[in-house]
Amino acid sequence: MILIYIEEKYSNNAEVLSSRDFFGTMITNVMIDLSRKEYQCFVVPIEISRYACLVNFSPLTKTDIMQQALLSIAEEVKTSLETNFGICLTISLSKLHTGIDGIHQAYQEALYAMEYRLTIGSNQIIPYQEPLKGESIYTFTFKTDHFINLFLKEPRDSNQVELFVSDLFAHRNISSHISPAIAKDFIYDVAGSLSKAVNDMIPDGDMKWKMGIFDRLIQSDTLARFRSELISILNEYQEYLHKKPDLYSISAQVKIYISQNYSDPDLSLNVLSSEFNLSPSHLSRTFKEGNGISISDYISICRINSAKELLKNTDKTIQQIAGELGFLSSSVFIRVFKKTEGVTPGSYRKLVTDGET
Repeated sequence: MILIYIEEKYSNNAEVLSSRDFFGTMITNVMIDLSRKEYQCFVVPIEISRYACLVNFSPLTKTDIMQQALLSIAEEVKTSLETNFGICLTISLSKLHTGIDGIHQAYQEALYAMEYRLTIGSNQIIPYQEPLKGESIYTFTFKTDHFINLFLKEPRDSNQVELFVSDLFAHRNISSHISPAIAKDFIYDVAGSLSKAVNDMIPDGDMKWKMGIFDRLIQSDTLARFRSELISILNEYQEYLHKKPDLYSISAQVKIYISQNYSDPDLSLNVLSSEFNLSPSHLSRTFKEGNGISISDYISICRINSAKELLKNTDKTIQQIAGELGFLSSSVFIRVFKKTEGVTPGSYRKLVTDGET
C-alpha cells in the first residue's frame, strides 16, 4: 500500500489540485506507465489531497524484490509529479501482505507511517517501521511554563529568540526521531504555556494577535513548521515590547502580576522577589521608583478597589469579601478599608446603596 499526501502549500499548479478526479487519473497513469506489466495498481481517493494506491504484485515475485519495487514506484511517482507538474508529495509505504485481510493491515501500516510526517517533515518518502516497544511518553511539567515565562520577562533580539527555541527543543529532547504522539504533546504543551504567558504579560485589549497564538501553533503540521511559527510569534512579541518599553520594565511586570494575584492571601514582597528573582530591597525600591507607591500599598489598593465593586454590586457579607480578596480577617479588611476610604465597608455599602435609591 502506498499513501500519497499532496503538499498543496508547495504546489504551483492550482488547476491540478482543484480537480480531484484529474489528479487521481494522473497518478494512475503514472503508476501504470511505471509498472511495465509487472504489477497491477489501483488508485482510490481518500479525501482532498490524499490518495491510497494498492499495488498488486505477482505471487511469483520474491519478497525482497517486491519491497524494493514498492520503494522505487514511490520514488518515481514523486519525481515524475514534481518534475512535470510542480507538485510536491509526502508518500508513506506499508510492508508487504497477502490476501484480502492484508489490504486492511497494509492500509493501517501506511497510515501509521504517514503520521511520522509530523516529525520527519513533509515532502518525504516514509516507509513503515514497527513501533518501538516501551517507547517513552511525554511528561507535562511546570518547567515549560517557567522556562517560557523567564524568557518573556526581558527584551531579546532575534538571535536570542532562535537560541531559546533550540534550547526549548533540546530541553525536552525533541527531534525528528521521536514518535508523532510525543511531538503532538510537545506542541500542545508549548502552545498552551506560551499563550498563557503572553496573555498574562500583556494587558487585555492590547495586541490583537495574542489571542491567536495557541491556534497558530497547534495548526503546525510538522515540527519544522512549528519551530518556524514559534520563532515568528516570539519575534512579533519582541517587536511589540520594543514599541512599549514600559511594559517589560520590572515595575510594570510586578504591577501586572499583583493585579492578577492580589486575592492570594500569601502575596507579599518576599513572594514577589522570589517570583522575579530579585532581592526584596531591590524590588521594593524599583517598584516605588516606577509607580510612586510601595508594593504593600498597591496590593491594598487592588484589594480595596475590588472590594468596592463587590460591596456595591453583590450581597456578599463583609467576611465573605474579606476572604475572597486575600485579607487575613474581616477586622483587617475593615481597618484597611477605613484607612483608604475614610469609612468602614458597611458604611460605604450604605452610602452607595442610598445614593442609587
